[in-house]
Amino acid sequence: MIRKLIAVILTAILAFYSLNSTAFAFIDEEPYNVRLLERNGCYTTGDMQSVRGIMIHSTGWNNPHLRAYVGPDDGVLGGGANNNAWNVPYPGGREVAVHGFIGLDASGNVRAYQTLPWEMVGWHAGAANGASDLSANRNGYIGVEMCEDSLNNRAYFLTVYSKMVELAAYLCIEYKFKPEYPYIIGHHEGYLVGIASNHADPDHWFTRHGKSMNTFRSDVKARVNELIRVQPQSGTIDIQVGGNDSKSYDCLYIKGTYVKLDTALEILEADPSWVSIASKTPNNNELTLDALYVLGKKTYVDVCYIDGEPYANLRQSAQALDASATVDDSGAWRIEINSRTIAIPISRNTVRRSVSSSGIASGTATAYTVFKINNEDYYKLRDIAELWHNTRAEFSVSSVSGTLAIRLGEPYHPIGSELRKRYFTGSVFAKQVIDTMFVNGSQVHFTTYLIEGNAYYRITDLEHIFGVVSAVSSVTGI
Repeated sequence: MIRKLIAVILTAILAFYSLNSTAFAFIDEEPYNVRLLERNGCYTTGDMQSVRGIMIHSTGWNNPHLRAYVGPDDGVLGGGANNNAWNVPYPGGREVAVHGFIGLDASGNVRAYQTLPWEMVGWHAGAANGASDLSANRNGYIGVEMCEDSLNNRAYFLTVYSKMVELAAYLCIEYKFKPEYPYIIGHHEGYLVGIASNHADPDHWFTRHGKSMNTFRSDVKARVNELIRVQPQSGTIDIQVGGNDSKSYDCLYIKGTYVKLDTALEILEADPSWVSIASKTPNNNELTLDALYVLGKKTYVDVCYIDGEPYANLRQSAQALDASATVDDSGAWRIEINSRTIAIPISRNTVRRSVSSSGIASGTATAYTVFKINNEDYYKLRDIAELWHNTRAEFSVSSVSGTLAIRLGEPYHPIGSELRKRYFTGSVFAKQVIDTMFVNGSQVHFTTYLIEGNAYYRITDLEHIFGVVSAVSSVTGI
């Protein structure tokens, strides 16, 4: 009962910290070969998961050769009597499948082989307390087997161990989990906390050679720290944004193109107030995956700090800010700004109907919500229709095949939601879109903002379309 409770708590911790932990950037080369167990029942079942950690195993059999488990021969593995042993539906009649093996190839070199997609649910930890849902298999753990020999060859052990450290460091960086407990765990440790079956590996092998899971995690952490150190190269890039002329910008090349975060925001036509960076105190020349809050939405962008200045991956920054980036054969960049979500400050304006020389708006004062964006007032279309009701700018609102249609000079029929004042706490989010409507049967395009499911139109655009000047005035601060 206690082990089951520990397992539940551990899986909850993994679920939380997999989303909230500090993460790292990618490294250049994958430290493994690939030979997938495509006939294994685990692979054909094809259940997928979010990777949260890695469980370390060793095979428990005196056979260090990869070909005993992985196949068919790719010219490196070699063949033999035991070739392809795990590339069958149920090896030995059991549900077993791991994501990778580390052992000897045909030439006697130690290699790592990936045998399942890393994001696939594996069959490596066994049932936990008889409950498969608590098993590491179902809680985001990659499982990798080290091919045992007689357990006495120290040189072979240290080479396999080092390769396992390298692979684990790569996976930490690739899948953004910390190089520490409980993200890196041995099969025996998994048993002790109730997320794996009762096995002793790899502790029984590690201890013979002065190692433990604690020293393993320490070595992985040290390797991660080595891998995320970078030597950036400076350069310049030419960038064309939309139909504007191309401009040159200073950049850094670090497995991708990086520019100062402020420069990225300038290029992407983004207000600096839209973005905040959730970084801890950075180390210079360290590439890390930082959380950026873009208009309150958490996203991740590779960031490298040079003399305390954050340099952001330009392509990832574009994606985070609703833009697309392409590079042609000459190395020139082209960026297109897509529809974008922006944060709109609270606007609780009083809008007053008043008599004007144009004679468009008249009546008594009323209050409702208007949003001020870039010093322009944006209104709901039906609010304007109600305001201009019984004036020479009156128009009707209807729908034609899901598209709004208005007709000038026709009476407006209210639906009851017009001219209501709404109260908000905190910022409101708006998405800029190009809207189409029919005006007297002709298509007209507007730039509008979707705010909480309602389209808001710029008053000056409506006045231009209708050929009128309104006397609607707003007074802020109420």
